[in-house]
Amino acid sequence: MDINFIRDLAGVMQEYNLNRLDYSCGDTKLELEIYGENTSKKNRNILDNQNTIVDRLDIGSDKENNKNYVANNIDGQNINQETSDKNDLEEDSSIGTIQSNMIGTFYSKPSPDDEAFVQPGKMVKKDEVVCIIESMKLMNEIRAPFKCEIVEVLVEDGQIIEFGQDLFKVKNLETK
Repeated sequence: MDINFIRDLAGVMQEYNLNRLDYSCGDTKLELEIYGENTSKKNRNILDNQNTIVDRLDIGSDKENNKNYVANNIDGQNINQETSDKNDLEEDSSIGTIQSNMIGTFYSKPSPDDEAFVQPGKMVKKDEVVCIIESMKLMNEIRAPFKCEIVEVLVEDGQIIEFGQDLFKVKNLETK
């Protein structure tokens, strides 16, 4: 294993405020962990205006509950409201998501001047590029795992995303 690769992984940890990173490839396994007085504080966000603590949610915990959990009443506004349209979509068994398979920065288009790869309502073929994730200075194409229709884009262009984070809500168009 190259020391520069390990340094790059440490840089990713620092850039995304990760306390721990596990890496494995073939027979090689590597565990990196950052120790220090601030490590326990990194996993919390404090919303000053309401003195509400919102714990960051761990990967692998109940994703459906995590996705629906939002702190209420920030600046007196209830932001945990769902429309009946969204509830109808969740009840449809053909509705699913395309998730990130890595940590990085989400880009909806190949360059700032180009159009987005996909937008709500677009039909996407299996293996068609739906977005790019920049990770460790590499641009990685994320492809549709099946033929689908984009229902909703769940992240903003330039947003930092986590492994397993939902990127798109999609309707599966493949016959079962």
